[in-house]
Amino acid sequence: MHGICLAATTKTRGFQQGDNVTFQDRDGRNITGVVVRINQRTATVGTGDGGKWRVPFHMLRPARHLSHGDFKPSIGALRPRSPC
Repeated sequence: MHGICLAATTKTRGFQQGDNVTFQDRDGRNITGVVVRINQRTATVGTGDGGKWRVPFHMLRPARHLSHGDFKPSIGALRPRSPC
């Protein structure tokens, strides 16, 4: 019998495409962006400058309500993580 990767069953914690979110990168910098895709274990977050990050749901926090004109994404450096 094959093992099951339990992380694959993680819920999306209520995040949806289009949500404004924030998270901290490994250097402690706050990154703000918009959820552009929901994956099994992560959300793809766009930063508005062409940058995209795959962020585990447990690292995401809802960002304050911003209108599109007020949205100024911040950029940080995330290093790739192993998938499981």
